[in-house]
Amino acid sequence: MTHNDPDIARLTADIQAAGDNATAAMYIARGKAYWNLGNRRLAINDYLAADTLQPDAEAARLLEITGKILDFRNTDLLNP
Repeated sequence: MTHNDPDIARLTADIQAAGDNATAAMYIARGKAYWNLGNRRLAINDYLAADTLQPDAEAARLLEITGKILDFRNTDLLNP
């Protein structure tokens, strides 16, 4: 699931080609593609990389939202 998607393959190639000049937006775009494929771990890794490059921007918001989604528990499902 990691690089089978053409969008992820393209975004990964772009990030690799940019090297040290890769932008937060590039990591965010790939993170969103991973998220849409259900690969939460790799999405979060990309959001963290973007947050390192550009703190207090979109990546910080995405990490906050991701944390809330992953922390959500529906107690009705756990205790029928």
